[in-house]
Amino acid sequence: MQTQRHQQLLNTRLQDDISRQVVDAYEAARAALDQTAPARRSVELADESLKLSEQRREFGVYAVLEVIQAQQDLTQARNDYARALTQYAKAQYGLARATARIGERITGLPPVASVYPDSYRWYETALNSVAAMTSQANE
Repeated sequence: MQTQRHQQLLNTRLQDDISRQVVDAYEAARAALDQTAPARRSVELADESLKLSEQRREFGVYAVLEVIQAQQDLTQARNDYARALTQYAKAQYGLARATARIGERITGLPPVASVYPDSYRWYETALNSVAAMTSQANE
């Protein structure tokens, strides 16, 4: 009798732990998804700023550092966006793992590739470039 009660308590604790893991993973995925839109917007704004700086350069009304700063800002914005997409992909994987649904679509959250398809292709290209540079450096 006492062993059965002990087993029930262990099962309840296990169910609570799994529920907590699923809720935590889902919240992490939602939070990561919420970070992708502002990061993408930052890329768009930095790109527009660079274009304006380059136009001013063409008309001869600019400071030399303005274009360089705009290029640096765009690079930083792209890095931040790639980081946001990476965090979202990791969070989706964590949720899939917590729900034992790896390889399946998670209801309520869009797949990473569908968040911003054009940017995701850029993201994959960037990751492949980094991987190639890393492998070349290690040779």
